[in-house]
Amino acid sequence: MKRQSSPRVTAPMAAHIRFLVQIKGLYQHQAAALMGVNPGRVNEVIKQHRWPGVLPAQGPFPM
Repeated sequence: MKRQSSPRVTAPMAAHIRFLVQIKGLYQHQAAALMGVNPGRVNEVIKQHRWPGVLPAQGPFPM
């Protein structure tokens, strides 16, 4: 069975991930499930490895 890669995280997605984890207090795996990405992608955003200048934002989730 072939592994399925996680979709790339865009700047609007990173803003929502930061909102969910930092403002709402969700765990990283919960935010990953809501956003439809791998928990590792969420960790990269939270630890500022990806999209370091993007601030938390709320609103409808980008797809």
